[in-house]
Amino acid sequence: MRRTKRMRMAGIAAVTAALAMASAGPAGAASLGGGDDVGFPDFDWANDDTCMPSADHPRPVLLVHGTTSNAGEMENIGRALADQGHCVFAVNYGADDSSIVGQFPGALGLGDLDASAEEVHRAIRHVAGETNAGRAAGAIDVLGYSQGAALVKLAMNEHGDAEVVDTAVYLAGSHRGTTMGGIDALNIHAVPEAVAVGDAVLGRSSLQQVVGSEQVARLRALPDTQPGVRYAVIVSDDDTTVTPPRSGFLEAGPGATVDNVAVQDVCPGAPRIDHVGIRDHEIGADLVADAFAGRTIACG
Repeated sequence: MRRTKRMRMAGIAAVTAALAMASAGPAGAASLGGGDDVGFPDFDWANDDTCMPSADHPRPVLLVHGTTSNAGEMENIGRALADQGHCVFAVNYGADDSSIVGQFPGALGLGDLDASAEEVHRAIRHVAGETNAGRAAGAIDVLGYSQGAALVKLAMNEHGDAEVVDTAVYLAGSHRGTTMGGIDALNIHAVPEAVAVGDAVLGRSSLQQVVGSEQVARLRALPDTQPGVRYAVIVSDDDTTVTPPRSGFLEAGPGATVDNVAVQDVCPGAPRIDHVGIRDHEIGADLVADAFAGRTIACG
């Protein structure tokens, strides 16, 4: 009984530590363009179904945000791609106000992973089949940031969306789960009270991405790649949210190609680039642009 109680207390303490480390609230969250919680908000840099891409970048690009985030926070990457001639789309998903974090304006990506994967699936099919650029190209490119990478992996493996995806970029992705800097070692998922606290504070998706969850086990059991898709995984060794950062690297299966890149390997003079920095710093945008252009992913 004492041991069980200690396990429960340790699990709840671990959740509290995770809150302090990863979710001090979505400070600086961008407002949702158009006021939409799910779908494609109105932006001047994205979500124009009539957009026709440049000849150099014929496929539209779909951006999928991370946890406690929203489509507006993908602006730095999205605007950079749009300026280069890409037709850019950015989707909101995972609206769930049942948690404390879910009460913050602009905090999305909090719902159950499977439900969010279904939303991302619908977004992929919309961009591929209901936009001028998608119909013209016959395929799209997609970027999943953080949780977004896990959802893109689920969509391609379990919803058949690989058939319309040419290039998939996983940016600081949780597609293999995260140890959250060692939180996984406390086996939170064996302590129902700890999971309940985490869900009530952070939203369901947060602990679902921690190693030891049923969802992470399923993600890891899925094939790393799908035939005919080019993959790029871009991580930073300074990331303390998706850890270990290089655990997200993929192994190419039949008919697929993979570029696994750590910022520190290709940009040795780079400043500290953490989990949010890889999304917001121009270095991250430049590496993503290289990946979508099929160039060697490198600084400069």
